[in-house]
Amino acid sequence: MKKNILNFFKNNFPENITLEIIQSDTIDITDQADNFEADLKEFLDIDEDTKESIKQAKSKIKEIITEFKSDDNIERKDLLIYFLEVFDEKLEDLMVGL
Repeated sequence: MKKNILNFFKNNFPENITLEIIQSDTIDITDQADNFEADLKEFLDIDEDTKESIKQAKSKIKEIITEFKSDDNIERKDLLIYFLEVFDEKLEDLMVGL
């Protein structure tokens, strides 16, 4: 699972994109973020109409965030964790709406 998520991240966010650049609002990465989230949804097989499916996905995302936080070998780890946390928040919002 870890390798797949890292590949989604690398495929959607070129190496020149960093958390600092995103936070400075000098670049629009909406398309990349949407594609990353779509890849995650498909990989995690999330049924957006089922709370149980969303809960399971949130659990997996939290596990992977914890794992990534402890891995010092991940390039742009801060950016990856940021987008995983945003994705988790979006799943929470989706679940609340059901």
